[in-house]
Amino acid sequence: MAKFKRTEIVKFPTTSSVDSAKSYWGHLGEAVTIQEYGSVSSLHVCPVNKELLAATSYSKVQIYNLETRELHKSFTKFQETAFGGRWRGDGGLLAAGTGEGQVKVFDVQTKTQLRTLKSHTAPTHLVDFTTGTGVVSWSDDKTFKVWDLPTESVLDTFTGHNDYVRAGSLVSVSPDMVVSAGYDHKVMVWDKRNSDREVPSLNLDHGAPVEACLVLPGGGLVITAGGTQIKVWDLVGGGRLLSSLSPHHKTVTSLCLSGRGNCLVSGSLDRQVHWTDLTSFRSVFSGQYPASVMSVAVTGNDKHVVAGMLDGLVQIRTRKEEKIVDGMKTDTKRYKKSVSHRYLRHTQFTASPGDVVIGQDKMEIELRHDYLLRKYEYSRALDAVLKPYVARRKPEYTYSLMLELERRKGLQTALAGREEKGLASILSFVNKYITDSRFTKLLIYVADMLIDLYLPEHGMSSAVDQMFIDLSKRLDRDLAYMDELMVLQGAVDLVLSASSSGVRGSEQNKVEHRLVQLVL
Repeated sequence: MAKFKRTEIVKFPTTSSVDSAKSYWGHLGEAVTIQEYGSVSSLHVCPVNKELLAATSYSKVQIYNLETRELHKSFTKFQETAFGGRWRGDGGLLAAGTGEGQVKVFDVQTKTQLRTLKSHTAPTHLVDFTTGTGVVSWSDDKTFKVWDLPTESVLDTFTGHNDYVRAGSLVSVSPDMVVSAGYDHKVMVWDKRNSDREVPSLNLDHGAPVEACLVLPGGGLVITAGGTQIKVWDLVGGGRLLSSLSPHHKTVTSLCLSGRGNCLVSGSLDRQVHWTDLTSFRSVFSGQYPASVMSVAVTGNDKHVVAGMLDGLVQIRTRKEEKIVDGMKTDTKRYKKSVSHRYLRHTQFTASPGDVVIGQDKMEIELRHDYLLRKYEYSRALDAVLKPYVARRKPEYTYSLMLELERRKGLQTALAGREEKGLASILSFVNKYITDSRFTKLLIYVADMLIDLYLPEHGMSSAVDQMFIDLSKRLDRDLAYMDELMVLQGAVDLVLSASSSGVRGSEQNKVEHRLVQLVL
């Protein structure tokens, strides 16, 4: 007798950034919590040793080892509150602002206080090292200053804001460019080579007090966070606003990049940390925390995610690496069951030279829908893959079984003669995935079959009627989108052909204007 062939599950490449991010960041392990004495205002990972993290809280800067979760060093020479502890690029120095307006610089190896920079007249919340021997500090006295570290002197003072300046960033690809952002809603880009220290090169309006600012590594984009909005600005394009995001419902307090640089990580007073994909500007993952998040940091290899909170908690979550052996994930019950044996669990055997080792045959696990297929119960087999968990998390299983039923000429048998509950589950799946390009062709065929079987008179409640109406509306909307895309593609082709043929002046402007109208 021929062996029963199990249903072959169709595998699709992962195209959704949301799905790939969920599978990537969804493996964060349990949080390890550290209690500090005050609000954790700043977190910064060492650029050289990714296992070291500087956490600024109350009147000290603590350095933790993220692998051992132990305190590595502590800097406590602060009379008032410490702010914004930050490493130098080589990991040798650490700088932090103070509540008195000073900037203190420490030698990390010996914990010696090397410099105390005094000029600000209000608390200094943010500091950073420039290339060479410079330090930049942003302060509540409405200014930010550039310092020469060896002489402890102020090189430049920039006075363009009229409220607290608590956010800023350096442009790594252009050492002479500095970004400052304040509670006056302004985001200003400065050129240190400009002799006028009161007129910025760019002056942008965020629309709310700015709490955090970040320049992307390429230097062309700057991201600001204030209120509940995160805004992306194009510096090369003259400060044009590219996108406005609202992943949080309370004030956004901190920004950082993931280790791979493809995600923006934001923390907020709503006790959440969100991951936003920088290619599509969509929120792809989020994590919940026990208190308002004041600071967030991700190590360079994405291994550790750290959040500092308002009540002094520091939580470290480590991403678990997936290991696959014989096609199974090693952290699943199925794998653990396959490698354990209740009789031979604690025994070891080493084969001698010449011995022939016969491996233990692994019992193949037959899934429920395959068991029902083998018994020719097509309707019940389809019900098994239409369960909410399978249809939501593994739609390719439902799709593969429908293909197998069609191959066996049993799809119509599985769809016909259904009660209201069974019909509703099929319609729900078809409505959800019929516009998904992976399943569209087959599900349109299934939808046609359902219409032939159950319309116009099916004798069921209005809920089923509404599902058929929703299916019609979804298809009409998808067709309208396709028509718009075809028109847009034609307009793009016109622009490309005009540029390649050397058309200039008014004719090209007309074509581009037409394209803008179509996009809007």
